[in-house]
Amino acid sequence: AAAEAGNKRQNIYFDAGEGDSDIGGVLGRVLPFAEAFAKAMTAIQAAKGGKVRVVFNDMGGKSICENRWAPLPPGLALDYFPAMTKQQTGEGRVRAKLDEILDADVIIPVATTQNEMPALLTLAEMMKQSTRRDVPIVLINPKLIQDATLAAGSQMREIMAFAERLLPSFHLEQVEPPDESGLNPGVVCRVWPQPFSVWEDNEDDPEAIDGFFLLDLSDTEAPSPTQIKDMLKTSMEIASMPSLPAPRL
Repeated sequence: AAAEAGNKRQNIYFDAGEGDSDIGGVLGRVLPFAEAFAKAMTAIQAAKGGKVRVVFNDMGGKSICENRWAPLPPGLALDYFPAMTKQQTGEGRVRAKLDEILDADVIIPVATTQNEMPALLTLAEMMKQSTRRDVPIVLINPKLIQDATLAAGSQMREIMAFAERLLPSFHLEQVEPPDESGLNPGVVCRVWPQPFSVWEDNEDDPEAIDGFFLLDLSDTEAPSPTQIKDMLKTSMEIASMPSLPAPRL
């Protein structure tokens, strides 16, 4: 729906607190979701004769998923970003690899980091310069800026400009406070065009909806972990306050 509305650069965030236990890091946490999302998107595109290309950070990530996602449905291709520094201009073998990635109707980079941004920015620029149509790019759990000192100057401005254009079209985040905090778990969710919503997992709350109590809404961005913790803490404090006596008639 977001792409049909003209939003060709999207950001999806998913963290349910679980993932592929055999693979560590961000990739392991998001891999089952990325597989389900990519195959669902492929089913939609393949029905129209299209192709979906999932792009990993390196050949190792691609190889892992080739085995774990087998058999791949028709119309789904797995790929990886070529190693590229900010000084490179996307020529020779690097450009050939990026041209291969562009052979798709939807491109889904998974867990993209700052290291892959030179390749991703070049890919986006190649779309502008070529006669190809501007295909949607849907990033899953990206970490585009990790160390600002390593991408100073013009490249940092390019990364920030790219990040600001991303539409957060889907967000599902499970928040598990430490047991010693006494706080209930929380959930942050969003499906565009609806706002971000923060929910407290509290089935004992009489005002809860299916066991979840709404804490906050935001049209702009997901709250930070500190903000979520503060919301959960405030909710706990309010719930622990003694009830006011009923007024006498």
